[in-house]
Amino acid sequence: MAIAERERRSQASEITAWSISRHADDRKQRRGLYISNGSNSAVFDVEISSTYSESSQANPTDLSPLNLAVLPPGEYVVFGGEKYAWELPQERGSFTDSISPIMNNPGWKVTRIVLTDSHGTTWQRDHGLLKEAQSSPNAPAQAKS
Repeated sequence: MAIAERERRSQASEITAWSISRHADDRKQRRGLYISNGSNSAVFDVEISSTYSESSQANPTDLSPLNLAVLPPGEYVVFGGEKYAWELPQERGSFTDSISPIMNNPGWKVTRIVLTDSHGTTWQRDHGLLKEAQSSPNAPAQAKS
């Protein structure tokens, strides 16, 4: 990969997410996502798709995508909610419950991330592979001239 191409996709390559489980004694939702923006700039129109499976042998279920208008630099956690599909994301540093990444259940994972970087380029990461996308699913429709 040429240096210019690597630089062009550098911000998008710094956006990652993975499935986590919350360790709590109460009845709160334990299924969640860990989201990281390791770049120095916000990204926009983020959509994170994921699946959930009770065990590594069970068939996965598609979860409602998490849609964020903006993802500032930093690390965040978000869990499934009771009233809405997802609660509001929290900065990882302010979240006190213990969490674990899900690493051995192929049905419980992030399957796709779509985002628009600070230069207006839309990127898509499918099962780990990052490529430029046509447009963000959350971007406002452009008026036709």
